[in-house]
Amino acid sequence: MNPAPLLLAQSKIEERLSAIRGGFNDRQTDPTQVTGVIVAILIPVSIVLLVFVVQALRTRIKAGRSSPAHPLKLFDTVLKKMGVRLSDRFLLRAFARSVNVPQPAALLFSRENFERHAARWLERLTIGSLRRHAVTRIAVIADLAFGDRNATSSGQRPPQHPTAASQAPA
Repeated sequence: MNPAPLLLAQSKIEERLSAIRGGFNDRQTDPTQVTGVIVAILIPVSIVLLVFVVQALRTRIKAGRSSPAHPLKLFDTVLKKMGVRLSDRFLLRAFARSVNVPQPAALLFSRENFERHAARWLERLTIGSLRRHAVTRIAVIADLAFGDRNATSSGQRPPQHPTAASQAPA
């Protein structure tokens, strides 16, 4: 027979439990201090989130490079090449979004199309001073894009773009 169980049976339970506890825990801990646990959880979670954010940004940038040009971007590029100033480009972008044309650059193909959509947009403007400003700027831009209306109605040729005039046969 083994004498160990008899020795354990003779000792008090508190002594046995303190001996068992002493084998596992050699320092006193405060159960209210959880900073170590929080740090141990927070660091891996933040690393995983950072990886996901970086991957999403890389995917977005890659998609932006490979996607076709946005219609408003093309419209803005055409207006810039025409020499339309920045404030007028903002006005025309608002105009193009408001009339809901799928390809805003198509507005610059014919004066009639441009003026029809412009009239529709100008009717919706409720602020009088903005409407007056938009009317004058739209007229100036139409003359820039399609030539001066007064010159074309009197039988004169519309002014040509400087590069087109230099390439025209003499």
